[in-house]
Amino acid sequence: MPPPARAARRELKHLVRKLGPGSRPAQTVQALAKVLQLCNDAADEDFMVAVAAAGATPPLLKLLRSGSSADVQRMAALALWGLTDSDDIAIIIAAAGGIPPLVQLLGSGSSAAVRKPAVGALQALSRNAKTAVTIAAAGAIPPLVQLLGRGSSAEVHECSAGILCNISACAAGSLAIAAAGAVPLLVQLLQPGSPVAVLNNAAATLASIADWNAENAFAIPAAGAIPLLVQPLGPGSPALVQLNAAGALLNLARNESEDIIIAAGAIPALEQLVGPESPERVRMVASDALAALAE
Repeated sequence: MPPPARAARRELKHLVRKLGPGSRPAQTVQALAKVLQLCNDAADEDFMVAVAAAGATPPLLKLLRSGSSADVQRMAALALWGLTDSDDIAIIIAAAGGIPPLVQLLGSGSSAAVRKPAVGALQALSRNAKTAVTIAAAGAIPPLVQLLGRGSSAEVHECSAGILCNISACAAGSLAIAAAGAVPLLVQLLQPGSPVAVLNNAAATLASIADWNAENAFAIPAAGAIPLLVQPLGPGSPALVQLNAAGALLNLARNESEDIIIAAGAIPALEQLVGPESPERVRMVASDALAALAE
C-alpha cells in the first residue's frame, strides 16, 4: 500500500470523531470536506471499506437529519454516495437505517445540491432487490416521480429513473410507480437528445411497467411512447438501449399494441437487430418482439 494511502487511513478515525455530536459545526464541515477529499483521492473500494470500518456510517447518517445545515447534508450525502460504490457497504448503510433520511432529502424542502447526492446514493442502494423494496416502502416513489420532470438535471433524471426501474422489478412497485404518474414523465425522457443513460433507464422502467399490468401497458402508448421506443432501435444506439427499447416494445406487443407498433415502423428496425452483428441478448429480445407482432 503506498504511503499516502497508509497516512490517509490513519487520519480516518480522527476525522470520524469530528463528525460526532461533540464537535462544533465548523469542525464537522472541515472533517466532512477532508473525508470527501480523501475518498476522491483514493478512489478505490478498499479505501471506502476502510472509511466504513472507521465508523463513519452512523455519524454520516445522523448528519442527514433536518437539524443539519444544507451544506452538511449535501456533503454527508456525497460521502454516503461514494461509500455505496461497495455493495457490501451499501447493505450496511441500508441496515443502519440510511434509507429514510436519504428519501427525506428528495423532497421539495431540499435544494437541488442536496437532492443530487441523495438520489445518487439511493440509486446505488437500489441495486439490491430487497433494498429497492425498502426504498419504495419509505415513500420514495412520489418524490422520485417529481424528479423526472423538466426542472431536474440529466444526472438526477438518470438516477431517479434508475431507482424506479429497480423498484419496478416487483409487481407492487411497478403499479405504484404508474399510479404516481410516472408514465408520461418517463416517455418525455425518451425524446431525442436525452443522454444515453437517461434514455436507457427510462426505456427499462417502461418495459417493466408494461410487463406487470395490462392497464399500464395501454397508458404507455397513449402517452406517445411507441415512436420514441422505435427510434433507438437503430444502428447508432448502444446495445443496452436497443435491448431495453426492444423489451418495452415486446411487452407492449403482448398487451394488444401491435398495430401501433407496426405503424411506427418497428418491424424493419427489429429485423435489423436479429442480425449476427447484434449481441445475443438483443437478438433474442428483438426476435421475441417480432414474434409477438406476428401473432
